[in-house]
Amino acid sequence: MNKTTATSTKTVPLLHLLNQSRASAVRFEKDLLHLAAKNGSTVETVEATEISEVQLRKLPLLNRLTVLTKQGRTITVNGLDRNSSQALYTTLWVRVNELLNDEAAAKARALAPEIADLQETITSLLTPEHYIRHSQAQEATDAVQRTAEQVDDRTRQKLDSIASDALEWMEATTDPEDIERFRNELNETFLENAVPAVHEATQEMLKNGLTHEQARNIATDEDATLVLAGAGTGKTAVITGKIAHLVRNLKVPPGSILAVAFNRKAALEIRERLPDDLKGTQVSTFHSFALRVVASRGAAPTVSKLAQDDFAYSKALDGILTRMKTAPKMAERIVRMVSSFSTEYREPFDFTNPAEYEEYIQDAELRTLNGELVKSFEELTVANFLAVKGVRYTYERPYEFLTATREHRQYQPDFHLPDHGIYIEHFALNEEGHAPP
Repeated sequence: MNKTTATSTKTVPLLHLLNQSRASAVRFEKDLLHLAAKNGSTVETVEATEISEVQLRKLPLLNRLTVLTKQGRTITVNGLDRNSSQALYTTLWVRVNELLNDEAAAKARALAPEIADLQETITSLLTPEHYIRHSQAQEATDAVQRTAEQVDDRTRQKLDSIASDALEWMEATTDPEDIERFRNELNETFLENAVPAVHEATQEMLKNGLTHEQARNIATDEDATLVLAGAGTGKTAVITGKIAHLVRNLKVPPGSILAVAFNRKAALEIRERLPDDLKGTQVSTFHSFALRVVASRGAAPTVSKLAQDDFAYSKALDGILTRMKTAPKMAERIVRMVSSFSTEYREPFDFTNPAEYEEYIQDAELRTLNGELVKSFEELTVANFLAVKGVRYTYERPYEFLTATREHRQYQPDFHLPDHGIYIEHFALNEEGHAPP
């Protein structure tokens, strides 16, 4: 009875083939490493220029040669005679080192001008002569990192002393924490030095002039600068002052500047404040600017009436809120939002004087859920709390007993609860927490 044995062919990896064959012929000549099998047939030829490392391990009887290539391959040859493999290793590694050193020297020469240019860029950047943007510092850090990644230990040893010192200095200087500290210190010096020029560029435009903080905000030259300020605190003055600073101090053409406001009144106020030499600045609302951009790509679109008619916009919002109030959970959220977040709360102590605070209160128009116009955020909070809880009240109802004299008008407590015969008076406290005498 004959038995048939199934066979299959498969590709034998080079490393496996060499390990199994216990290669009898490994030689190095004319910068080529020849790897051969027992029968003398060449398995592979590796150029010396492609070799990154050579290792020889001495085993009990025979030696093992390992070759690492620049492409990341590992070639291992077992079963080599001790004496001949030691001589082969020495010759091969000496030559590979020569080639690697030559390659590193050439790379170092090529990188030297790049390192010098980069050092000059960073040196010119890290000065108080101009504002250093976060993006500029980040670009410098990234550039140094990219350059350093090209410089391995062998190449670093081949750099001349100037390039080596420059690279070492840049690596130390552009550490993220260090460069941010340098940036903040230098920008602080720049801003303080720039404030007088900002005041000079804006003095005839602004009736009350700029505060020191406003002038610093104008001189700041970040890619994007967010200035948080409430109503009546001088946002328009900062915008117009920025335009004057850009044109008069930094020589930016007015036509290259775009100022965008939320409504027509604000845009008109900015235009009216700009003197003749700044009139070329483009000032518009978000809607009109977007309309021009869209129209520049084709026909002008039709804009919703809600964007042009404040009454229609308010009526539409009222309709939306009325429909939303039919859902109990949504109604609760709407009431909480309207009663608590309709106007940004600011303490009187945030302002430089009482007049600025009063102006902010008037512009904010603190109106309760029942429609009364009150005089403080605290009164607004009390009124809305009573309204939400369903407690009837009257605001500033004359006191039931006569108190008026020739010197003082009739007393009007803040709130009267007619169903309970209770008056609620809110007293403002000073910074020490004391009520007025």
